[in-house]
Amino acid sequence: MALELIVSGPDFEEIAAGFSTEEREMLVLIAREDFGGQPQQNGTLYTSTEFAAVLDLASGELSAHSGFLNFLMPDPHRFGNFVKYGIYHVRARKSAAVPEEIKLKNHYLNKYLLTAIIEDGLTDPRLEQIRLQLQAQAQQQADQLASITPEPYYSEAFRSEIRFNVEDETVSPEFVKRCEEHLKNMPERMAGVIMEGAKKYCLFFMELCKEAAGNQYDPNEFPPVTPETPAAEFAKYFGVTSMQIEAPENARIPAYRLSGHADWEPEHGLEIIIRGDRVLYLGSFDCNSPWSDYDPDDEWNFVNGIRQDEL
Repeated sequence: MALELIVSGPDFEEIAAGFSTEEREMLVLIAREDFGGQPQQNGTLYTSTEFAAVLDLASGELSAHSGFLNFLMPDPHRFGNFVKYGIYHVRARKSAAVPEEIKLKNHYLNKYLLTAIIEDGLTDPRLEQIRLQLQAQAQQQADQLASITPEPYYSEAFRSEIRFNVEDETVSPEFVKRCEEHLKNMPERMAGVIMEGAKKYCLFFMELCKEAAGNQYDPNEFPPVTPETPAAEFAKYFGVTSMQIEAPENARIPAYRLSGHADWEPEHGLEIIIRGDRVLYLGSFDCNSPWSDYDPDDEWNFVNGIRQDEL
């Protein structure tokens, strides 16, 4: 496994202060791949992967309480270092600042600091049993989600096929149906707000790139639009391809995230947040929630300033 760990230096010493100095060897069953990360001051990245169980090799004690395996690595970096349901032989330090009973109640506090990866691709009878249970649960959840997920829908308003993604098996079929019908029967004015927001996003981003590039700016890299281009014509320059439905705070109100691509911003794409009769957000994809509050002065939210009284 070619993961470069950083186990010395000021960044490591600062992080290690919250962990025991004792290092232990153990087998860990990974629950999902590593993700995200927090850049540190000296060109390093502090990140983590979630585990489902730990087998202490010195004592033979098995803990089936989930938690996190934290580690420091170089930045720039790559993720996906750990394989989901993989078993790894590692050396790590246990978190020292939180009492054991609290760690077991809150898996975010049950964490280890990784100092070495000794071997990967392993097997162990007790961990294999847990792995089989996790895989069976995951398949059951996937089957349940599939049973309530609508078939893809072609939207005339957005001129694209939209696929549905139900993010939580606790979401009721009734709420999924409410969101699906809301999209399919979207008022013309709401679709118009989205087109106006897309126009603002496109023109704003093009101007930003023009200022940054100066003489190197190439208009051929962007849609052939101007401030005079009608908002309705911007539908050809972006695509809404997915709806994400998460567990609702109020199941009576349809609320969801639409996502897709934007020709003017291929790196970060497009995200649209809708709750009830309001378009709450339109901008680059940031995995926002339809149940969050949004700053009315955020210049990167391109529905700000667009009247929605008529919706």
